[in-house]
Amino acid sequence: YADLGVREVWRLRGKRGEETLRADFLALRPEAPPLEASEVLPGLTPSDVCQAVEGVRRSLDRGQRTEVVARIVRRRQQRSIRLREERAPYGEVSAGDQPAAAAVGAVPPEGWSTEEP
Repeated sequence: YADLGVREVWRLRGKRGEETLRADFLALRPEAPPLEASEVLPGLTPSDVCQAVEGVRRSLDRGQRTEVVARIVRRRQQRSIRLREERAPYGEVSAGDQPAAAAVGAVPPEGWSTEEP
């Protein structure tokens, strides 16, 4: 997969007859340890994926499945925004931060542009 340009693989594991699901995010680099969070989807953790799978599995219809996944995505976006805010004092925005808001699908704060500089 690495030869095809895939940067990470998510491995989901569960035991037959048990409700518990485990996820590992694996970087496709030699001797890389499992990732604590996705490098492709910033802020997404193995725990998020397990919660989404559990919620989808227990959902009765498409609307409930959509809401479960949307809730995880919103939480990931909020974490991603908090991480960016921790990097620079409030009110200081570097040009490099602007495309990051668009990359995670967040609505940029007033005055930010999602266009490339």
